[in-house]
Amino acid sequence: MKKYLSNTGLYKVAAKNLGLKVEQVHKKQRPKWEVLMISHGRKFFLVSGAKPGLFPEARKWNGYFSDSKMLSQKVLSKIGYNTIPSKDILVSDYSSERVLTKHLASKKYTYPSLIKRDKGQNANNIAIVENIKQLQQVARKHYLTKSSFMIQPILDQDEYRVLVVNKKVVLMHSKENRFVVGDGTSTISQLLDAIPNIKKDSVFEQWQHSRQGTKPTTVLSKGKHFDFHLTKIPSTTFYRTKNIPAEVRKWALQLADDMSTAVVGIDVFIPDLHDSKSYTIIEINNNPGVHYLEKDCNDLESSIKIYEMVIKNFFKLK
Repeated sequence: MKKYLSNTGLYKVAAKNLGLKVEQVHKKQRPKWEVLMISHGRKFFLVSGAKPGLFPEARKWNGYFSDSKMLSQKVLSKIGYNTIPSKDILVSDYSSERVLTKHLASKKYTYPSLIKRDKGQNANNIAIVENIKQLQQVARKHYLTKSSFMIQPILDQDEYRVLVVNKKVVLMHSKENRFVVGDGTSTISQLLDAIPNIKKDSVFEQWQHSRQGTKPTTVLSKGKHFDFHLTKIPSTTFYRTKNIPAEVRKWALQLADDMSTAVVGIDVFIPDLHDSKSYTIIEINNNPGVHYLEKDCNDLESSIKIYEMVIKNFFKLK
């Protein structure tokens, strides 16, 4: 199996390409969290997949802002950006599981709904619920871990990642659900058997069956897709590192300026590329790595170039 470079691995290549000194100054249990020191003369910066982060120009408060989905959605909505309608649940407001689940039962929600944990970027913390019983089950788990959460409708629109670095939109690509493709003879269950369990989402699969009127023993028609995971992954259906659509570029740069941030990764629904009023922000990330480009988009070169640009900007190199 091919081993792909981590973000710090990419930084090592980028720094060496520019003739700069790069060394590991702090070893971590996970190699991707190692801390590197990149220096030019007496000037230096530290970089890591965890703290202190991947971008030396990023501000600490921007990281705090983007780490909370509730906070970022609330503020972005307040300053005029479209965000997904959400019901925020602060578990600290409830004295017990029973009080929380009773409160949820007293409200009306549109099903199916998404449940997202407020903090963190881990897609495994997202769940689909189709009724109040399932919502209460998920809520109990969040209560036990003291994790506040959001209840959101499921929007089925074209999703993109847009990356702004140092006042430039350097990347835009589509994101799509993971899927298997029918061969006309295999059942959906047989096709899914080839997918590692860690990459599948059984609740989402059940939801897909209910949407499509299929079941695990259904033979999937040749060429037909069956999505098996809620979280969308990077794709090259739309992929640009140059010639970003003008309306997207203008909108993304304005968002970064409004946030007073040098770096922001934006996950956004865009039903109409030419109309920024149609854009809906899913979430933002102040420490957006680009290591996935090699594996998911077959583009190692662009990930290295982005980090070279970051280094050149910091040290004011030509």
